[in-house]
Amino acid sequence: FHCAWEAAAEPIIADRDFFRRRCKTHLLKKDLQALGLKEEEVAELPLCDPLMWMPTQPAAFGAMYVVEGST
Repeated sequence: FHCAWEAAAEPIIADRDFFRRRCKTHLLKKDLQALGLKEEEVAELPLCDPLMWMPTQPAAFGAMYVVEGST
């Protein structure tokens, strides 16, 4: 979910540094590798489609608020 959501939200958020500091995908990948998955296995995991429609920057910020609250 995070990988797909981050890819969809990044182009919408004007402040890229603000957005990238809040991304979780790289941390989740490290967690999976710490649990024994190889980098290739992590890369082969299935991805979902973004679950939130984000047509505007305010919508992306609202989605970011929800996503950050889930972690």
